[in-house]
Amino acid sequence: MELNQLKSEDNGRDVNGRRRHPTTELLDLLYDRELAAVVIGRRTSDMKRLRSRGLLLLGEILESGDGIEKGMPVYLGAEYPHVVFICGKRGSGKSYTLGVFAEELCRNSLEIATVIVDPIGIFWSLKEKGYGAQEKLKEMGLRHRGFKNTLVMSPPVPGEPPPGNPLTISVSDLKAEDWMAIFDIDPFSQQGNLISDIIKKVKGGYRAARGEGYERVEGKERYTIEDMIRCAEEDVDILSPEKGYSQHTRRSIISRLKAAQSWGFFSPDGTPLSTIARPNAITVLDLSSPSLGDSKRALITGILARKILVSRLGGRGAIPVTWLLIDEAHLILPRGRRTAATEPLVEYAKLGRKPGCGLVLATQRPSATDDDVLSQVDLVVAHTLAMKDDISALLKRMPTHMPKEFSTPSFLRGLKPGEVVVGDQMGGGRAFLMMVRPRLSRHAGETAMPGGTIRKRREERSPLKVLERAPPSLLIETDETETALRQILSEFSTLGGFVLSGEGMYASKSMTGGFTLRELGSRPLKATVETLQQMAEDRGGGAIIIGGVEDVLKEMLPEEVLTLFKELRWRSLKGSSKLIIILDYELLPKEHLEYIERAFDETLLYRSVEGRWERKERELMGEEESRIRIENRVLRERLERIERSYQELLSKLARGELEGLEEGVDALKKSIEEVRGEAREEKVASGYLKALEK
Repeated sequence: MELNQLKSEDNGRDVNGRRRHPTTELLDLLYDRELAAVVIGRRTSDMKRLRSRGLLLLGEILESGDGIEKGMPVYLGAEYPHVVFICGKRGSGKSYTLGVFAEELCRNSLEIATVIVDPIGIFWSLKEKGYGAQEKLKEMGLRHRGFKNTLVMSPPVPGEPPPGNPLTISVSDLKAEDWMAIFDIDPFSQQGNLISDIIKKVKGGYRAARGEGYERVEGKERYTIEDMIRCAEEDVDILSPEKGYSQHTRRSIISRLKAAQSWGFFSPDGTPLSTIARPNAITVLDLSSPSLGDSKRALITGILARKILVSRLGGRGAIPVTWLLIDEAHLILPRGRRTAATEPLVEYAKLGRKPGCGLVLATQRPSATDDDVLSQVDLVVAHTLAMKDDISALLKRMPTHMPKEFSTPSFLRGLKPGEVVVGDQMGGGRAFLMMVRPRLSRHAGETAMPGGTIRKRREERSPLKVLERAPPSLLIETDETETALRQILSEFSTLGGFVLSGEGMYASKSMTGGFTLRELGSRPLKATVETLQQMAEDRGGGAIIIGGVEDVLKEMLPEEVLTLFKELRWRSLKGSSKLIIILDYELLPKEHLEYIERAFDETLLYRSVEGRWERKERELMGEEESRIRIENRVLRERLERIERSYQELLSKLARGELEGLEEGVDALKKSIEEVRGEAREEKVASGYLKALEK
């Protein structure tokens, strides 16, 4: 029977604009009657033997066919490792789907270790309970939960706060090819040969020049960069005018090695693999610090992949079966360019099935991802794509038959968040449509959420409008704290706003559904800014920052505070996203106020002064809308002028100089008028005037 046609000209929608899905007997998928579910990634013979063991719940099917009904659950058999490719444009939900894989691998107690390479710093939230789509989860027999056995590790980076769980690698785990890749050196050049010789000599031993003779240096299995530099500076053969290397070549390699010493994540032994790969647990490798760069991220990922594969091939005493999940894979595995991760990950994908090494790659650029790795893919999960090159790359790598109705750019561009085209090589049927299930844990990179968790935001109900409609003054008393803040925060969160709150202060995390500033202070500053920018832009609401964070801000340098808030302000003013700030002036350290005030200029602001939440306003010339500005700095300057005028008048009186006294008093009154309306400042200024009159 032919497929029901999805006309490309109407983008597969009916007269009411609803998406139509094909109904066809050619939807030949593995259907388990006992489970009343579709199973992918598994053969029929394995299904009879394994039944429901090792199944990961990914979502619901959006099509119907012979014995298959729309809405049936879709499971992935994980008793054998897979090479999975998740793709989709920015905001389509690919990172969300990657999180679903991590949750399922951990939730089902399969004794599998899940390791996530996180270049953008969003998967730490797997440990926190999610929210939204409760009815859908209930239908699927699930409920929100955080995965407390999630361990977040970060490489130490100079100039940034030390991570709570440092991730380090041993220099001796690097091959010569790794150094060449990260230093961008031709393997056949003199520099490449020198690196190879240095590693051989440090491991096997060498003769170090000592005056007219030499001294034998014993080899080491575990060595440091300092050992490599010493070898380059002292080895007799390397220094030989006849057989050695030129001074220029030696200096270029030594300078690179010295630079590598400052990267911060090298240690003699490195983090034990058993700490990273733990059964029924998730380890997130947060590589989001901009100081790392893609080359160092690739190096760390490549070393890890190689160690996992070698350990699993080692047999007894090895780490558990391990699935490696990599977000933004095109940064780690770029097409047409070798990185320190390319060879290790290609080997991991090719050789990993027997030792139990699963691989899940997520990317927004299929066309920019390495072909050698993609050639090993057996399962594709495709979200919506926009670029022609990416659509072509997807169709080229689809491991099963792709119906022509699904292959049109208009169809692939029209997929909604959470809707995916799934291609399963093992199933042998055609590609089909699926809706990814809602997350159980919190998704920190909420750009799109599938199913019932998609938040529909209209312009008139945006968080900015909600705040603008809020009362200009909200009384904050102990008994009314939560009630008052709910007037602003609860609807803001419900509509998709992004919230930062002071932990244990005016707003709780459960109330705001947001980050705490303590979490902000514990992560790399620039990485946090990038995350906030991304979320503020994609969720259309900007950020709320609650005061009461003195203990956190005291740990941050003023320059860092300024950088953070300047970046946030830039995002709020540059695009349609608005940055909404709430500060408690009474709880912020005074030494940081001037930096924050300068950064928050021309930004909507609620502030707490003497127990009241007040909204500050100022009309901006040439602007269609009014924004709230912080004017404390200006007011302080005016008060300083008032104080100087007052002291000058007192000095004149003390000297008996009455000439110009009346003009001075008038000038002082004029200065007081400038601060009228600011109760605290006017009170101080008027005090000067009363004292002068006496």
